[in-house]
Amino acid sequence: DNANRLISYLVALGLTSQLKAQHEREKQSARRDHLTGLANPKGFYEALSIEIARHRRQRIPLAVAYFDCDNFKLVNDRFGHNEGDRLLEGIGRVLKENLRKTDVIGRLGGDEFAVLLPGTTSEGAIMVAEKIRTCLTALCAENGVPASKLSIGIASRVPKPGDMFGDLLASADEALYCAKDKGRNRTEIAPDRPAKPAFRSSRAA
Repeated sequence: DNANRLISYLVALGLTSQLKAQHEREKQSARRDHLTGLANPKGFYEALSIEIARHRRQRIPLAVAYFDCDNFKLVNDRFGHNEGDRLLEGIGRVLKENLRKTDVIGRLGGDEFAVLLPGTTSEGAIMVAEKIRTCLTALCAENGVPASKLSIGIASRVPKPGDMFGDLLASADEALYCAKDKGRNRTEIAPDRPAKPAFRSSRAA
């Protein structure tokens, strides 16, 4: 009887562990973009909210870089959606290979990507952005991916009481619009001031 109870207990324990592991996989999958493997909007916004709270307590700067492909629609129109997907996968790969493990990378929709850079000033974020731009150009040249340029908006500040994740992201998005207005294929920095509480989620390619 004791042996049977032990076997039953071990079987139940094994099934419980499997269910927990499956639940965790499903939980992680719900926060991942299936094309690039990066965080999807849900996963990115959750990480940003957590980091804002942590950086506010520690009083250190937190930066967000917002990336947008300048000619993505043209790539889709001329070369097809498969080539467009290959470009998006390439961008995701470049971001993962050239950023720290502590950075959070998200695909927020279409050809829009965002990077959360803990403990990073505007100057540091600019260096990261230019490195990504250079690496993407090299990727396109080496692998036959249609050439693409990036417009980048950066926001960095020490979060203050009452700041929400949308505030910092809205500042980066505002800077990205400024980069687009100034001719594209460039990086712009948001002023160190509260941004609009809502940010725009689409723009001309």
